[in-house]
Amino acid sequence: MKAFILWHSHEENDDYGIHDEVKLLGVFSTLEKANESIDVFKDKEGFKDYPLDCFTVEERDMDIPNRTWTEGFVSVRYAGSDVVIRPVRADDDREEISNIFEQSWKMAYEGIVPEEYMSSIPAGEWAGNIDDPDWKHIVCELDGKLIGTASVCRSRFEEYPDAGEIVSIYMLPEYTGKGYGKMLLNEASKVLKYYGFNEIFLWVLEDNKNARRFYESQGFSLADGTLDLTICGKPLKEVRYVKKTVSVEI
Repeated sequence: MKAFILWHSHEENDDYGIHDEVKLLGVFSTLEKANESIDVFKDKEGFKDYPLDCFTVEERDMDIPNRTWTEGFVSVRYAGSDVVIRPVRADDDREEISNIFEQSWKMAYEGIVPEEYMSSIPAGEWAGNIDDPDWKHIVCELDGKLIGTASVCRSRFEEYPDAGEIVSIYMLPEYTGKGYGKMLLNEASKVLKYYGFNEIFLWVLEDNKNARRFYESQGFSLADGTLDLTICGKPLKEVRYVKKTVSVEI
């Protein structure tokens, strides 16, 4: 069926240089509804300082998901590269995205998670999670290839009801250490900012020293809270990392 996608784009200059920042504001069943939304957004903070031609409506043949599209998704193309970080689309291959999880697990958790479990992970293990309506999913794309993915949501834990949670963030092993993970983490954090969360957190295996150093280098701090789990008879512990953020109201 026909869908009308409302975008807002403008030039941004931040730590990664000059790039186009694009926000997905909504998906509508009619052009009239999309144009009505422009009239609403144009006077909001974060939009009113930009000219009207920053709003565009794209007509596309697509299946509109059976859930509400909420403003706040961010799509970014980084200047000087072919890196795009964007929301997962309906036409993205879920098996391809799941493969990022699988390959990343096998590299990051080698020597931590029992090999018996790692070698038994089936292809497509995480494909079903990608369309969870309570999570927001983004991918890192390089030259048209999906190389990373992240999922965020409102905290799943009643102990932290007012926080946003980065549920997962993974890169294909051959693309780690090149700065793409920092970009992906930055954009995952931005999505939670747009939803108004002033605090974001994530869980990381206690023995995963590389990941812990990475998150610490990006402003996350070790906080209270642990999770105990057992994989193939081996007891493991996850620790919680937290970062305070500035809410962006749109």
